Amino acid sequence: LLSNLYLHQFDEEWHRRGNHYRWRYDAKVTRYADDILIQTSKKNTQIWKEAKDILTGIGLEVNEEKTQFVHARDGFDYLGFHFDRGYSKRSRKEVTYIVPTHKSRKRVWQKVRCYTNKRKYHNLPIEWMVTKLNPVLLGWTQYYRHANSSRVFQMLQSYTNKRIQKALRYRRKEKGVGRYRELPNRILYQRYGLVCIGMGLIKYRSS
Repeated sequence: LLSNLYLHQFDEEWHRRGNHYRWRYDAKVTRYADDILIQTSKKNTQIWKEAKDILTGIGLEVNEEKTQFVHARDGFDYLGFHFDRGYSKRSRKEVTYIVPTHKSRKRVWQKVRCYTNKRKYHNLPIEWMVTKLNPVLLGWTQYYRHANSSRVFQMLQSYTNKRIQKALRYRRKEKGVGRYRELPNRILYQRYGLVCIGMGLIKYRSS
């Protein structure tokens, strides 16, 4: 909240100078707290100097290490999303694809792996795993549901289900890497209440 109040000065000064107009720099600013993204159709290093000048003027120092200059076709990360330009076979034109970043995917996979650790939590019931996993799956899905995330959601659901099934096999000292035949996916959803994120449409256990 404080950063938004303070950096509101940056927003006002940027527009006061007319940097967003096409006749000047045609530079659109997207800002969340102190994470600033500047998009422009022009190749002009003066745009960055303008931004740096405004930030310095309100008493802020720019983190040069986190500052990047990229072309949209090369892709870039912002607020956990990866933006990339690519050709769409459906529309037959170049479009922008938005997906979860590799870092964000790795982090949620690690959380699932942690809560389904077959050795660490072998004495706890499956219901305990589900109560820990559901908030993780729901929160992550809600955040990325408006992006091109359906394939990633399916991968995450499959990974979560197999981790739970693998933990149960370990408890019963069953060998093999295939799906545990007495605990298919529908049982995980219906009996134990694991959320089914599917392609981004959340399904809950019927009461």
